[in-house]
Amino acid sequence: ALRTQPGAGGDAAVAVQTMPSVARPPAGSSGLVVWGAAADETRIVVDGAPIPTLFHEGGLRGVLPPALIGTVALTPAGFGPAHGRAIGGLLEIETAPPEDATLHGEVSVDTLDAAALVEGRPHPAVALLAAGRFGYLDRTLPALAPDAEVLVPASAWRDYAARVVCDCGPGETSLLAFGAFDTVAREGLAVEPGVVPRARAQTSFHRLVLRHAQGRSVEAGAFVGWDRSHRTTDFGPLPTETRADAVRAGARAQTARGPLVMGLDAEVARTTLERRGTVGLPPREGDRVVFGQSPGDAVASDRWTQDQAAAAAYARLDLRIFDRLDLSPGLRVEPAVSRGDRRVPASAGGVDTGYDRFGVSVEPRLQGALRLIDGLSLRAAGGRYHQPPDPADASSVFGGTALDGASAWHALAGLAWAPWDGLTLEGLAFAREADGLTVRDPGETPPVAAALVDTGEARARGVQLTAQQAPWHGWSGAVAYGFTRAERRAAGDAGWRPFDQDQRHTLTATLGYALDGWTFGARLRVATGAPRPRVTGAVFNAAHGRYDPIFGDAPQRLPTFTQLDVRAEYLHRYARAELAGFVEVLNATNRENVEEYIYSFDYGQMGALTGLPVMGVVGARVAWR
Repeated sequence: ALRTQPGAGGDAAVAVQTMPSVARPPAGSSGLVVWGAAADETRIVVDGAPIPTLFHEGGLRGVLPPALIGTVALTPAGFGPAHGRAIGGLLEIETAPPEDATLHGEVSVDTLDAAALVEGRPHPAVALLAAGRFGYLDRTLPALAPDAEVLVPASAWRDYAARVVCDCGPGETSLLAFGAFDTVAREGLAVEPGVVPRARAQTSFHRLVLRHAQGRSVEAGAFVGWDRSHRTTDFGPLPTETRADAVRAGARAQTARGPLVMGLDAEVARTTLERRGTVGLPPREGDRVVFGQSPGDAVASDRWTQDQAAAAAYARLDLRIFDRLDLSPGLRVEPAVSRGDRRVPASAGGVDTGYDRFGVSVEPRLQGALRLIDGLSLRAAGGRYHQPPDPADASSVFGGTALDGASAWHALAGLAWAPWDGLTLEGLAFAREADGLTVRDPGETPPVAAALVDTGEARARGVQLTAQQAPWHGWSGAVAYGFTRAERRAAGDAGWRPFDQDQRHTLTATLGYALDGWTFGARLRVATGAPRPRVTGAVFNAAHGRYDPIFGDAPQRLPTFTQLDVRAEYLHRYARAELAGFVEVLNATNRENVEEYIYSFDYGQMGALTGLPVMGVVGARVAWR
């Protein structure tokens, strides 16, 4: 169902952006903002292995071949003790189980990319799979929407997957290898006279995952991975270059004895980073900057290594009381250590000095569901969560070396009602409180190795209402409304400010109809515009020959976003094959949604940068077995 959702372009991962608790992503964004949590605060795992992102650059495609995705489960808050290291939500993706067919596969081609998957069983107990995808948005986007390249990266991407599944003993053992590559080169708007911003990026990640399962009683797995990122941004004569290479590994084991579930979960990582250029690029959440503003003239350079290791023990007790109450109290205890190779910036003739930081996070969790009457139930969840600091923030020049990570409390409660078969109604209220967030030091001259400090706070509260109808006489649909008030502040701030991606109101509605091989669908999205700094004037900076903006106290919001996407697909089944063709129209009404405010070089005039215009995606798919 996710794969055929309008607006997803046949990619189940992209359909995650339309889930009820997910904020509408800005054009060109590849992050996942869940219930007011920043993108890097939500953990994404594939077959138990964490990955750095769900999307290729620009957010139009996921990093997994579509035919490989089996189930997708998003827990926006209050997840159980088996997972940690995130103060936002949890997105779990399980790859599709092997099929019984001796040989089957799929080939698809559309406007954005081409993909293929082949799976076979050389032995009844062994299944082999290979999949890959080749993206060419860098060639098609200039033709489909040339003005959108300022916001949407014209990325050339690749992703792959290979898997072996063996049922040759007690339980099932699988080995999965997958990864993704992205290359981007683009130019921005010349906001200042003679200054054309340019950005280049090369990113990749790879994972090797080994898993073994014996029903519910025993589960074990291990992974090893490599991440690489090289980004360069030129703002006139002020380039900023960042490099990051990470090697990471992890293992987990879980066993169930009756109602008691116990497990161990460990991860280690070594990240080597290098950065040189301006301090203000890229801007951080909470920075008061406008699109295209000069990042300033402060330049520096640093190279550092960050080691992180954490091992958690967790337990959960699944209780059923009087056949009406399901209660799952749990506890996660996680010692963690981080080590840096440089506590303070290097000095001429000086000796590098490293540092170690150790902490133990104790995280109680609770989940429960109470069946009130037939079809009506009450559920609640909550607990404490912790997330380690980002190694990219541990620079003794650009960041801080005394960061311990962030902690948060989650709480949610709601009612679910199924008045008749196929229809589900749900209402939820939630709250999240977090502290220890990494923010810029508020002082004009921060202390040495403390340009970033962990004194930030966040809070998010809201409600979510959903209605979903399973297929009925060919019709299906869903409506989701969310109200979220997400705010943040740093130490010393007089009050709270809106989170940079705060969207107070979001509405998503989908409608589908299927008949005789035809599937028709439409998706409507409406979202409150995100906050942006309000420019009240400008002052001429004679030392550098440019104008600098003057900001007002209260932010302004972008206009409300509205987009309608429609899709039509025809599927014909033969004896051993399927042939499908689809047409999808994004932004079918060609609405000019404002994604950013832009200003003249002297900030005397304000304009708007709009997102994707009406854009068609046409594709075909062949599957055989």
